[in-house]
Amino acid sequence: MRFYEADGYLLATSGADITRISSDGTIAWQSATLAIDGVIIERIADGVIHGWAGVDPPDDWRPFVIAAKTGAIIEGAKLTID
Repeated sequence: MRFYEADGYLLATSGADITRISSDGTIAWQSATLAIDGVIIERIADGVIHGWAGVDPPDDWRPFVIAAKTGAIIEGAKLTID
């Protein structure tokens, strides 16, 4: 897990998803499952989170874009687990 500081909140990444933590410590949202081998946030700008999702280890990383306010996937990786 890694933490990324943003404007008034934190983003926590796991091996599979992103969680937004409000300044008071409450969880605002948790994204859909994006990966199976890690999530990396590249940048947060203009209310949008840009990053990479490890979907097929060891070398298949796919880009994603998520709305910072809601956690909704705008485009890119979304892992479907059956």
